[in-house]
Amino acid sequence: LVDNADHASPIREIGVRLALGASRGRIYAQSLTESTVLALMGGAAAIAVSWWGGTALRKLLLPSIRWPGGVLDGRVVLATLVMTLLLAALSGIAPVMLARRRTVVDAMKGGARDGAYQRSALRTGLLIVQTALSVVLLIGSGLFVRSLGNVRAIHVGYDVDSVMYAMVGGRDAMYRPLEISAAMAQIEARVLMMS
Repeated sequence: LVDNADHASPIREIGVRLALGASRGRIYAQSLTESTVLALMGGAAAIAVSWWGGTALRKLLLPSIRWPGGVLDGRVVLATLVMTLLLAALSGIAPVMLARRRTVVDAMKGGARDGAYQRSALRTGLLIVQTALSVVLLIGSGLFVRSLGNVRAIHVGYDVDSVMYAMVGGRDAMYRPLEISAAMAQIEARVLMMS
């Protein structure tokens, strides 16, 4: 029987595949494919959560504003895709590079030593950085929500509920100045009748 700790070791898994006759190129390709599929699924989930969360925040915090564009921009999606592929490449190459240092026999002999948890300075450092960044993001989002509440509570000296802001685009329609003035006067009269 194989111990569960042995199953957890990617180096031992690569050693077993090499011992069974798989070529290193095939193992590289499989590792990259697995990490790319997982990373793309994670990136798609991140974009979905961002879209859903952004839409919910817009409706909850600023319901009366009509936003000109969608929640997500093409640049955001492109940056997410680039970061996803970069991290997929790094996470797919890392186990293969670790296994490359060893021969097939060394990888097979690793046993429970490789599968068991080992304290690593790099792993500990990454965990500390991840925790610190998570705390900074939580504090920043809390301050953002608090400042939005403070902005809504500011009294600006007049009743903002009865104020309407509108932009009328007449430049592209090739109107003459007299026609624009007449149209503005009609719009102003209708707005005054509505209020």
